Amino acid sequence: MSPPMPSVQSSSPPLTGPPAPDLKVLGELAKKPETPASVAGADSVSGLNAGDLALKISVIQETWMSLESGQSTIYSGLLYPGQSKTFALNKPLKLTLGNAGGVRCLVNDKPLLPLGKPGEVRVLMISPENYQQFLAPAE
Repeated sequence: MSPPMPSVQSSSPPLTGPPAPDLKVLGELAKKPETPASVAGADSVSGLNAGDLALKISVIQETWMSLESGQSTIYSGLLYPGQSKTFALNKPLKLTLGNAGGVRCLVNDKPLLPLGKPGEVRVLMISPENYQQFLAPAE
């Protein structure tokens, strides 16, 4: 006959109801959250080579943005005031903005016209062949 197993008592309450708001799905713990303070002023460059046209997107109001080339998503996410992203404009790009008035864009340091109004959702196709139509008139 084997000795009786000791009973184990848990000091934790039983799991009932919705999960606590601070619980994360497995895998989410490894992600580091991007906060406006930690990313403000960050300028990342994606796929830029010498001689390429450079599309720089500077954020002045919180904006959701997606940038695609062909079937590939180059960037998708929420951007905060003070952030900027720079991308190579060496092939056609599909730019989707959730707040078109919240960004200012440059191609090789030449400003583009405003892409929309604050809060306006815009989808634009910009390429090395057509970017000139978006340029602001020289002052």
